[in-house]
Amino acid sequence: MVSTPLLEASGGGYTLRSVPLGRRRCPSVRFAEQITGPRCTGFLVRPRLLATAAHCIKEEADCSGVRWVFGYALAAKGDASYTALRAEQVYSCRRVAARRYEGFGAVDYALIELDRAVPGRPPLALELEFGPALGAPVALLGHPNGLPLKVADSASVLRNDEPRSFDTDLDAFQGNSGSPVFDAASRKVIGIVSHGHADNVREGSCKVPRVCKPGDGCYLDTASGTWNMKADLEALGTAAEGPSAKALDLAAPEELTERLARLRSALDGR
Repeated sequence: MVSTPLLEASGGGYTLRSVPLGRRRCPSVRFAEQITGPRCTGFLVRPRLLATAAHCIKEEADCSGVRWVFGYALAAKGDASYTALRAEQVYSCRRVAARRYEGFGAVDYALIELDRAVPGRPPLALELEFGPALGAPVALLGHPNGLPLKVADSASVLRNDEPRSFDTDLDAFQGNSGSPVFDAASRKVIGIVSHGHADNVREGSCKVPRVCKPGDGCYLDTASGTWNMKADLEALGTAAEGPSAKALDLAAPEELTERLARLRSALDGR
């Protein structure tokens, strides 16, 4: 999710005009040279319907001031062209189709109907029945600190005693709000990043990522369970798919595994 003023029309597409992470944090931080832009993350659940965190879109009026950009990522290690966006990568919000917010760490999701269906990008498979098991391995995709798309994994579910949400030790930052949290085994989306502890600490005149240690309580990040969306998704049915959209075609686990592997190879070792 990118603020509209950051997108400059250019050659039939757009150029993202913003600053590198090293201008917002200490110049020594990882990915300091990469351009930051997205304020939140979202993901497709229907060809024309996107899910994100409700605190990213507080009211209908917020829709007009943002655009949803697909494929804001490095194509390969050292890629410098990722801020040049094709028109077909950029979508606007037609309406807020559903929204529930019961506070950070509880129910926190919004379903956004886009101005058109997104071709060639299958919606992600969702877990709509059960919460994750304690200790289940998890991963996420998103835009930490507004960076191009990143993968965070090697994490697990640390708490699952809240019926609406669960806690993990994923490396999530501001900008990851709305990110899909995957069960690393099934590759289904089981949650939406909602809330976490402070991301950064001051180091001299600038800030660096906070490094958490076991037992200090700072490493918990809370995800709102995807099962909270079940009633709204059922009520919406196929209304948000558009007249020419095919029947829902969820990304298969093996396809998602391949996509994650390709992304990792392009993320400079991430």
